[in-house]
Amino acid sequence: MESSVSAEADAHAVWTVERIARFWDLVAGEPRLEHMYFAKQQGDCVVSFAQLAGLTGGQVLDYGCGAGFLAEELLRRGYETHAVEFSSASAARVNVRLAGKPRWHGCAIAEGVPTALPDAGFDFIFSVENYEHLRDEWVPGYFRELRRLLKPSGTLLLTTPNEEYLDDSLIICPCCETKFHRWGHLRARTAEQLADEVVEYGFSVEFCRPVNLRALRLPAPDPTRPARVGLPVRATRHLLRVVCSRRTKPTRPAVDWQLDSIPDGPHLVLIAS
Repeated sequence: MESSVSAEADAHAVWTVERIARFWDLVAGEPRLEHMYFAKQQGDCVVSFAQLAGLTGGQVLDYGCGAGFLAEELLRRGYETHAVEFSSASAARVNVRLAGKPRWHGCAIAEGVPTALPDAGFDFIFSVENYEHLRDEWVPGYFRELRRLLKPSGTLLLTTPNEEYLDDSLIICPCCETKFHRWGHLRARTAEQLADEVVEYGFSVEFCRPVNLRALRLPAPDPTRPARVGLPVRATRHLLRVVCSRRTKPTRPAVDWQLDSIPDGPHLVLIAS
């Protein structure tokens, strides 16, 4: 982690407030970058994880929704979906693209925290791949705002890269020779560091582990092959892991063992209340 720490210090000098805002407004206007959004690639897996963890129903907020790909998946799964975004260009784009969809309550534009959203307004908050973009001085306000927006019985689901080695995404501008992380990541954390930080801001951690979210995605059926009776192989293996876990340690809630059966992977997933 030593190199990542030094990279964090350098990155804070490059990624000023103004540059961060300009960067994401520019990204929002570039359709050739859509496929690079994490929520575009794995939004369906994030929602599958949430449903496996029992985060269903109620009012849901996609905090820092970006281009709105997670919000779109939440709508597809039947959630009452709200969103907030700090890039005005991104928020405008999301509101146009999702306008008129059932259960869509719009994307609010936030110029800072606290936002204009109501206190204790949401049963679940998804903050997906936001944390790693925060400047140090933004972290307290970020967690206080999430706490403010959640209902007393609400739940936060947060994802961020696990122990990211920031130098692996180093870019050097050929015009000005500035060195920077290609997506503006400013911090890298272990599961223990993230959990400890969340607790400092009044949350109770229920789950925090690096997981392979893609393991929750079943392969699409091949229309050229005849339909097979029974579960796909991946689903069968998953079910066997869950059943075996229940048999060996029946005192744990079933949902805990379903989450534990997901293999380790590159992204931290945290559930806190």
